[in-house]
Amino acid sequence: MRRALIALASCGLAALAAVGPASAAKPAPAAPAYRLYAAPAPLGKDAGEPTIGVDPRTGDVMFQALFETLNVTNLDRKGAGTATWRNVASDTTSAFSLDPMLKTDPVTGRTWVSQLAAACSLMAYTDDRGETWQDSKLGCGIGSTFDHQSIGVGPYVAGGPLASVPHTYPNVVYYCAQDVVSAKCAPSVDGGATFLAANVVYTTAQCQLGAIFGHLKSGRDGTLYLPPRYCPNLLAGKDPVGVAVSEDNSLTWTLRLVPGSGYGDAGHGSVGVATDGTVYVGWGSGSISAGGPAAVAVSRDKGKTWTAPATLGREFKIANSRFPVTVAGDGDRAVVAFLGTATAGDASDPKFTGVWHLYAAHTYDRGRTWKTYDLTPGNPVQVGAICTAGTTCDKDRNLLDFNDMVIDGKGRVFIAFADGCTAATCTKTDRQNHATFARLVRGRGLYAAFDGKL
Repeated sequence: MRRALIALASCGLAALAAVGPASAAKPAPAAPAYRLYAAPAPLGKDAGEPTIGVDPRTGDVMFQALFETLNVTNLDRKGAGTATWRNVASDTTSAFSLDPMLKTDPVTGRTWVSQLAAACSLMAYTDDRGETWQDSKLGCGIGSTFDHQSIGVGPYVAGGPLASVPHTYPNVVYYCAQDVVSAKCAPSVDGGATFLAANVVYTTAQCQLGAIFGHLKSGRDGTLYLPPRYCPNLLAGKDPVGVAVSEDNSLTWTLRLVPGSGYGDAGHGSVGVATDGTVYVGWGSGSISAGGPAAVAVSRDKGKTWTAPATLGREFKIANSRFPVTVAGDGDRAVVAFLGTATAGDASDPKFTGVWHLYAAHTYDRGRTWKTYDLTPGNPVQVGAICTAGTTCDKDRNLLDFNDMVIDGKGRVFIAFADGCTAATCTKTDRQNHATFARLVRGRGLYAAFDGKL
């Protein structure tokens, strides 16, 4: 009997020995690695407030830099600076603008370009990455307001009021804009050729005067999310952030705020919606006068409840942030990117001395932990102030008001930013805004199905 027990114990130890080393030998996931792509001269010299899209059929990048709609190909050639850039802008969207905007449908590949023109916008769209363009008959929603437009796209809500409306495009296209009274969004059922009446998202009785908001995002079920800058009139304490939510393709909206959040002066927040409906909202924390690091909160019930805000960039002692952008893939995977500096204080003040880099914070466990990476370690994006006080800025607003970020069908991340310094060294006198994007090229992306295949 004792011999038998010894034999069983030996088998157990052998099994453990076989399992232990194999498990220990399993390599840790590779850290995310990004490659930077900068537009070659003379392209992309005026790229404040860039927007970016990726064609799902070809992998081409579409990048809006003021009047230039840049088509970028050959991304997978080895080495930096080998991609091919072309200006493929339409005549309609390359002559006048108060605000440029680009959006690519991640399902069909159609790209819309909008140039704000007072109360409406000039708009054109392409189905062949800029080879040909079709002008929109009406480039804004009926009753839309006059500033800071955003273009969105997403599916029809099943059983919703618009689902039974005859339509000529498989997804709903949205035009959102704001004025000093309210923010509004209007749907299109013909692929952006025209728009229906605009509906109020929120008013200045609820959220920040001017109603400036982040970019519209859609979940796979058609639920829409639009992040106000902050809403001081709806929650006691700090100036909270959150999302306006529509579950009927923009006809009606509900505001849902993040408890414990506080708006800094980083610019408007950003929303990422995962495939399972998990919502991530990223913003710049702190106070309007002092700013703070980027922060993020997570919701699994469309913003009705949130996790406690998490601070990002602790690895780099980030004290100030600018232009947060957020994307999500699988429910447990998301990225918040931002410009950050370890220098505290009022980063809109011309006397500010901070050194800014582009950072990307990744989570692979639904926001329980975040790891931040410096994507521009060799050369900062800007030195000195980045003013976010809009047209009241005396100077230091060369990057304007926001960046952009999307993912492709394999979960690769693309971050569009305006580079304020392209020289070998950067000083406070460098105030460029050059078209640049960072692309995830190694490591885990945001879709687990493509791990090891990027």
